[in-house]
Amino acid sequence: MYVTRVTKLIHKLFFLRIWLILSVLCGTACEAPLNLEGVKAQSHQSILRFDHYQAAATNNDSIVVVGSAGVVLVSTDKGESWSRQILSDYPALIDVVACPDSSYVALDFNHNIWSSNDNARTWNKRSIDSTEVPQAITCDPDNKIWVVASFSTILNSPDQGDTWESISMDEDLMLTSIQFIDEQTVFVTGEFGTVLKSSNAGKTWDYMEPLPGGFYPQASYFMDSENGWVVGLRGKVFYTNDGSNSWQLQPTDIDIPLYGVMAGESKVYAVGDTGKVLEYDNGQWQQLSHDFPIRFYLRAVLQLNDKSILLAGGAGALHKYKFD
Repeated sequence: MYVTRVTKLIHKLFFLRIWLILSVLCGTACEAPLNLEGVKAQSHQSILRFDHYQAAATNNDSIVVVGSAGVVLVSTDKGESWSRQILSDYPALIDVVACPDSSYVALDFNHNIWSSNDNARTWNKRSIDSTEVPQAITCDPDNKIWVVASFSTILNSPDQGDTWESISMDEDLMLTSIQFIDEQTVFVTGEFGTVLKSSNAGKTWDYMEPLPGGFYPQASYFMDSENGWVVGLRGKVFYTNDGSNSWQLQPTDIDIPLYGVMAGESKVYAVGDTGKVLEYDNGQWQQLSHDFPIRFYLRAVLQLNDKSILLAGGAGALHKYKFD
């Protein structure tokens, strides 16, 4: 009986050893090859699902979209196709503007600007001479670059970032947007409902009527020196028709954050969380329906022509909305 059990145990160990040897051989020689075609295909795409686009601009010859990790997308056919660039050091790009001379200037979160004078083919990096956190960028009619930042700071550079001048309101608040209406008129919005206006090309600034309830503006757009819109959390839109001397709440019937606003020739568009797109027409806001697979936010909206707008945001959301 004992011998029989030992014999069976020896047989089991023998066959176990054979099985282990075959398993190793099969693991090295018989394993099916790993299929990386999907990964390779995506790596050659211009638009990737892990991109997070923050801003868009156009000089009419091209369109530029910027986002996290140094992503720059460029289209020369009105948004039908895109080429992809990654700027060195993978900067967190948060804004971009097309200047009157057709150059582009992008802003990153780490106190740098990136300028391009060749239709976004190459980019030149310059540091911003400030420790304050930058938030938004624009150009004035003379192509001077302007940046707004933390601690109510407004900076400008006349030479594409080689030198900088700075002014602060000496208040601990974040400025979130800046826009030149003409050669003299400039609007800035910021934290705690702050609205600043300059009537002398940014030399001095006046506090205007604040946004109601200390509203925090995510974005603003002024169609002219009198008419402007500010958007933010809970679907709120505030409007002025007197150059920010007063503000009125415009109902939107939504309760989600709005992150971007832009006016076209006759209409105003706002975008926000969960892919929401709003249109202001004939005195009221209404949602635009679409079938784009947008799971997260939209932050940028850009009028391409009277028949289409560009939408950009999180998780690789980049779509051209065409009107009927």
